Amino acid sequence: MTVRDYYLKHFEELPEDKQFHLATRLKNWFGGAEFDDFLAEHEPSRDLAPLLANDDYSRVNFIDERRPYFEKYQGIYALEATLCRVLHLWMEYGVDLRGDLLDAYGRERLFELCDKLRNDDECLFVLTTWVVNVLALTEEMYPRGIDVYEEMLTKTLAHEQTIMSIYLYTHIMLCESRFYRNKNLKHLDLYREAMENCDRIIAENFDEVTLDMKFEFLVCAQMVGYEAQCKEKIRAEADLNKGDFVKDPRKADRLNTLAGAEHRNVLYMMSGLDV
Repeated sequence: MTVRDYYLKHFEELPEDKQFHLATRLKNWFGGAEFDDFLAEHEPSRDLAPLLANDDYSRVNFIDERRPYFEKYQGIYALEATLCRVLHLWMEYGVDLRGDLLDAYGRERLFELCDKLRNDDECLFVLTTWVVNVLALTEEMYPRGIDVYEEMLTKTLAHEQTIMSIYLYTHIMLCESRFYRNKNLKHLDLYREAMENCDRIIAENFDEVTLDMKFEFLVCAQMVGYEAQCKEKIRAEADLNKGDFVKDPRKADRLNTLAGAEHRNVLYMMSGLDV
């Protein structure tokens, strides 16, 4: 039984947010109609107010390093979650709440924040996902003609390459693909250089890089036609830690349960290793 088969068999045991994540990612990546009924019955709330009000970033990874930037840009945690919700409703359900978000947050305030983030390189390298998503999803839904993908890629390629660089590269690609819906990406030369960097970072820090990051790298490498040199080594590690699904000994027990490991295992399903 593949990991995908196992998760589909136990789909109803997952919390609804995990079900939604699994369903949307697999639908966008593989296509097909197997999740259409679930998605139709589980449209996320259109009420944006609770999301915008929830700026509790206390459980974020690397919080000691990231806290000063969350404090500097108060509300960015909540805004990022809200932008993701608005994009998902728009892409998956044809529900357009872009105007509602602008009414609640303010157009000028949003653009002013994005302009500040575009000029704060250190924030990009520390907050990673939150900066990438705010800049990219704002441009996707409220375009001003700024190529934020090229900007972020160029900055990251010129910066010291660390494990955190993997987060940046993969999430830039995730946003441009609209969460794996669109695989025709621009700047292929830059992305392939980015994937080469990720390959090297993983090889040099193999024991430190989580399986989540390794699988996401393999997914992104597929999107731009990059042949990952460390793929077989990642496969061997995954096989070593696979029972019904893949666990990661680096992670806490709560992240090695069916629900806690869902993010990792969805990426494993998409990576080409789940055979």
